[in-house]
Amino acid sequence: MSNELTGSNLTRAMLDRGDKQVWCATSNDSDEDAMATINSADYSFLRHIISFDNNCFFCKEGHSWQHAVPVKKIALTQDELGL
Repeated sequence: MSNELTGSNLTRAMLDRGDKQVWCATSNDSDEDAMATINSADYSFLRHIISFDNNCFFCKEGHSWQHAVPVKKIALTQDELGL
């Protein structure tokens, strides 16, 4: 069994560490559902998570979520696109 933090557990650890905003894919169903929104190009569930309280994550817009998986936004480079 791995002790590596992933998904919502990783987001909680980042907030505990003192991170002020964690860019996350969110869902009220599961971590897998949160990631599925990205795979289906539904970016409306990407939120800046600012806190965790009473078993809920809260985004800066004030909404609560049961699951929040940290993601990163990166710019593509010319090399990555083969141009």
